[in-house]
Amino acid sequence: MDFRELLEKQKDLDAVVVCTTDNLHAAVSAAAMKKRSMCSAEALTHTIYEARRLAEYARETGVATQLR
Repeated sequence: MDFRELLEKQKDLDAVVVCTTDNLHAAVSAAAMKKRSMCSAEALTHTIYEARRLAEYARETGVATQLR
């Protein structure tokens, strides 16, 4: 199942643990934050741009994020 399908079907997710390949961490985290789910990821971004966009999404949505 594609992560977008999962986020669309599961309306009541409180949090998401992102355990995908590194190139998808930012995309999955951003999609989850837009759905108002907290996110935790092993390596959140590859670039400064991705990190800034995710920080912006977190501020806009008010959800917590964690980089482990």
